[in-house]
Amino acid sequence: MEPSLTNEESVRQIHSSSDDNVMGNTYGQNHNQNMGSGTAYFGSVTQHYYPGLEKSGLSPDCLESLVFPEMDSRSTQIQTAAAGTCEWLLRHKAYGSWASNNRNPLCIKGKPGSGKSTLIRYARSRTEGLPRSGDEPLVLSFFFHGRGTELQKTPSGLFRSLLCQLNEKLPKALDGFEATFNKKTAAADKYGEEWQWVQEELQELFESSLSEALKTCPVWLFVDALDECGEDNAVELAKRFKSLNWNVRDYPKRLRICFTCRHYPNLDLIDVSEIHMEHENSTDISTFVQKELHWFRERWDSTIPDLVTSRANGVFLWAVLVVKKVLELVEKGVGPEDIKSEVLSVPQELYDLYGELTRSMNQDSLKLIQWICFAIRPLSLTELRWAMLVEADCAHNSLQECQNAGSYESKDTWMDWKVKQLTWGLTEITLDTNVVQFTHQSVKDFFVEKGLLAPGRTAKRELVAEIVHDRLSRICIRYLGMEEFGQLQGLNRYDMNARLRHDVVVGP
Repeated sequence: MEPSLTNEESVRQIHSSSDDNVMGNTYGQNHNQNMGSGTAYFGSVTQHYYPGLEKSGLSPDCLESLVFPEMDSRSTQIQTAAAGTCEWLLRHKAYGSWASNNRNPLCIKGKPGSGKSTLIRYARSRTEGLPRSGDEPLVLSFFFHGRGTELQKTPSGLFRSLLCQLNEKLPKALDGFEATFNKKTAAADKYGEEWQWVQEELQELFESSLSEALKTCPVWLFVDALDECGEDNAVELAKRFKSLNWNVRDYPKRLRICFTCRHYPNLDLIDVSEIHMEHENSTDISTFVQKELHWFRERWDSTIPDLVTSRANGVFLWAVLVVKKVLELVEKGVGPEDIKSEVLSVPQELYDLYGELTRSMNQDSLKLIQWICFAIRPLSLTELRWAMLVEADCAHNSLQECQNAGSYESKDTWMDWKVKQLTWGLTEITLDTNVVQFTHQSVKDFFVEKGLLAPGRTAKRELVAEIVHDRLSRICIRYLGMEEFGQLQGLNRYDMNARLRHDVVVGP
């Protein structure tokens, strides 16, 4: 248990990263409609600054209107391709045609968990590693992230990131962008208004800047997980990619666009080359499984590695989860025949597998999953801890009392273990921001579509969302009514935020 804290220290602790409201976004028909952090208003509002672009062509104010902290974080979270995997892509007929002569976009399609993100990251890295010549390609990329912040899963975030990359790598392509920024800023100052970029503006400005870039060098654009920006956005972006390829067909240099997507939503892929992951990645899955379970053959001459590979049906994530299960059984001393029976009993569909893993879901697990699914932005370990401690009807009058009475310790190592225990290992902690997210988008989809109901209850997804939002709103009200906040009465909004954010104390 943590040592006693003063009222102000308790409030600082719960605000380890917040003057934002972290609970209570809407959840409608698709999993990417929530409005989170990242909206950029200009005027008196302080913007995020993105390190590393100080020497770029745009002025600091103009650059700050585009950047956001999580701009590159998703691509760094994706697992690097294991040795010996993904190499088939470079030999694939559709990829070879796209990379050399075919002007149509290339779509890599596949089931959830089939390895699309790892493959496109591999393709990007191989393109960046092409031998240097006089016609060196300019490589741009964006990885949509359905479990991330608003700008990580919307077209606005895509275009803001791509404009920043163009500015860093070929700043002269954005000569007209600064003029547009200055015009909008001057108009806003004249009327004393705040403003923000809108998606249509960003798209037009990116396409005009791209046209300038293609006068100088070829451009390779990689976009991952189109489905994670919402069905309507995915359909529209696929159309834009095709029209963009057509519009620049007569430019001196080539534009190549490669994107990944699940089989749903249904995109108009006429004049788009396709690669289907499940038809191509069985060798990669086998390579991974054989490496992880190589001693099975050495010790027992077992066929278990081959069994895992064949039952994966092209879903890499399924193989990863089952290999983990096999290794846990080995640690418990289970013999090969019983392990084989366990592998055969594992459902081959991911949702069915998640259902089996979460069959014994209790109320603490349910509540934690709800917070991870419905928070307006990804929550840190500390924030999740407090969300679990404070209840709308709790009898305590202070955060200190909630802390003393609760069973959630403040040490990150303990909380990390507790969260993974309650979510059956289906969550992970990001290294850069220490926030909690599901290990894969399909996990979040499962909980939202099938798994957010209390045991024994049946209700439509929309009703469950409404119930959770009502509970979240009452918890927020109760939280703000704690004694520690009374100590801050009389302060204006900005002084209160500054006081809460200053010298943040996170327990030992």
